[in-house]
This record gives sequence, structure tokens and C-alpha cells, in this order.
Amino acid sequence: MTVDAPPPASPEPGPARPRRPRGLYLALGATTVAVVVLVVALVVSLTVKNSGGASNSGSDASDSPLAGRPLPAVTVSQLDETGTPVALRSLGHGHPQYLNVWSTTCVPCRAEMPAIESVYRKVGDKVAFTGVDVEDPVPAAQSFLRSYGVTYQQVRDPRLNLADALGYQSIPMSIFVDAAGHIVDFRIGALTSQELASLLHQHFGVNAA
Repeated sequence: MTVDAPPPASPEPGPARPRRPRGLYLALGATTVAVVVLVVALVVSLTVKNSGGASNSGSDASDSPLAGRPLPAVTVSQLDETGTPVALRSLGHGHPQYLNVWSTTCVPCRAEMPAIESVYRKVGDKVAFTGVDVEDPVPAAQSFLRSYGVTYQQVRDPRLNLADALGYQSIPMSIFVDAAGHIVDFRIGALTSQELASLLHQHFGVNAA
């Protein structure tokens, strides 16, 4: 004769979760809606303020978060065996400056080096071009520059003084500085020769076409 096994005992009920009063849910929901509305209003307000009430597109200098700030008073060193310290601001020699921050291990930096050199050869007498190497030993950097035919002036900033002062660490980094020493534009990422020529014309009135 087969004896049926007794049915498994029902598990004892665990501790019940306290139920939130319905009024509390309504209050939380109303608060959430109010916060969302406030954030949306703030974003719209800031957008209108920054764009003058219109769409702000293109490469206008006002797009740059650093526009209007003076070029930081940092000291770099000559990219040669002497390593002579030099004030970055002094490298403009009274001309507008184009600064390009780079390193040999940066692939986009390699891509834009020939473009920068080609533009420099057209307007280097009107705009002071300076490359700022941030991590390479001098022999490696010099070999790299020779391989790309780069002839504009170069300095070293291995302690990242400039990047730290600006608050940006990404490279390549392009900084456009007017003759008075104020930043007028700032770009992260490689530029083509056409883009660089356009920005130099826009900010400094030079023709590199």
C-alpha cells in the first residue's frame, strides 16, 4: 500500500514591509514633478542667456569655455638639450599665438602635425605658432618632429603646468591667443588644415587659404 507523503509545510510568513501612507506617495510625486519642472526651466533659462535668445551654433569664440581668460602665466622649457625655462606668454613676441599641445604617443596629434605645419608656412610671420610637448624625452620628441617636417617653435611642459592651469588634460589641444594675451578660442581634438586656417582667419584676420 502506498502512503502519500504529507504536504510540505507552508513557510512561515516573513516580516511584512510597512506600507507607505497613500498621502506620502502623493506628496513624493508632487515633489518630483516640481523638481523636474524647475530643472527644465533652469536649463531653458541658461540656454537663452548663453545664446542671446537664439540658436548658438558654429565656431564663434563665445562657444569656448575659456574665451576671454588670459593665457595662464606658466613656465615651460625649450625643447632642446639646454631645457632653458621660458614664460609661455613671451613666445608670442607681440603677435597672436596658436598653441598646440601634443605628444608622440597621441595618434590624433600625429594626424594633425602636417596640417599645422602647412598652415604655419603660410601665416607664420603673422601668428606665432608654438608646439607644447607634454611627456616625451627631448631626443624622442626631436626625432618625431624631424620625421614630420615640423619647423615651428617647440617647448616642453612635462609637468602639465598649462593643462592644469586650464583645467583640461586631453590632447591634442589647440589654444588661440590674441596679441593682448587673452584666449579667444580653445579646441580639443585634431584640426584639419582647413579648420585651422578658418579659425585663424576668424580670430586674427589672417588668410591661410
